[in-house]
Amino acid sequence: MAKLLTFTRFQDFLEHNRAHIEAHFYVYFHVFKLLPRLRSKQAGVFNAYNIVDEEGRQIIALHVTGSYYLFSFGWTAPMLDLLAAQVEVGKCKQDFQFLGQRDLILELLQKQECQWWVLKERLIYQCDEVLGQSHVPNARVENGGLEDVHALTEMTLAFDIDEYPNKPYRDEDKAFGQVLHGIENNGLFVVKSQGEVCSMVQVIETDGYTKPLLGSLYTLPEHRNKGYASLLLRTVTQGLLQHRGEACGLLSDITNPASNKAFVNVGYRPIYHWINIIMGQATPAEAASQ
Repeated sequence: MAKLLTFTRFQDFLEHNRAHIEAHFYVYFHVFKLLPRLRSKQAGVFNAYNIVDEEGRQIIALHVTGSYYLFSFGWTAPMLDLLAAQVEVGKCKQDFQFLGQRDLILELLQKQECQWWVLKERLIYQCDEVLGQSHVPNARVENGGLEDVHALTEMTLAFDIDEYPNKPYRDEDKAFGQVLHGIENNGLFVVKSQGEVCSMVQVIETDGYTKPLLGSLYTLPEHRNKGYASLLLRTVTQGLLQHRGEACGLLSDITNPASNKAFVNVGYRPIYHWINIIMGQATPAEAASQ
């Protein structure tokens, strides 16, 4: 039997779910990133609730400005029906977003007569122990330095084009600022060969939490298939596990099988299938890319 749990205040919703979401930090990473925007009133909460059953399964739902976040590790048909009764999909405007558990969101939307397209589909990985070893002649891993800022800005923009070919989300000024922030906070790492930056990865910071998460892993096209990304990933992950906690997370583009195979070889294991869906008709370029 499915049951709806509602909360008088958003803070009550957070307190009810705090232990669960903190225990699954990487699964709920996007919610943790959202919280500062909610605190600063850059976004508002319209609804926040749980749907549960007697077997302990649950759906966690959060409706905020322009987006619906939906998470679950398992659900039943009655739970999905109850969710569908809460989410007014037909009233969602163009560009409204659904984010969270892939299969749950797809099952919800497939019950409706509506148009939508996939902006990004990811696997969320976690590593508890680094596997194997990497040795690449004439290559070394180091912190990105100020002398690298322009090269890393260009790589960041190229990463965005690879990740979002129809919708790059950072302009040059923003990319430069994020690279500079990563350098100043020792959170941006590179592989160099003969003085040239070949590959990069950045530690994604979350306000108030120290659990490391890696993103923006990018290798210049002319330096791919040389072992640079694996060397970088193994070295940085090992350092983070030794100094910052018992686990390290990673966000992966599911459409890149070579990268996903490399992550598994390093010791990362997939723990969640995440999706970001946009309501409305996709453009021809977007539809062709899906």
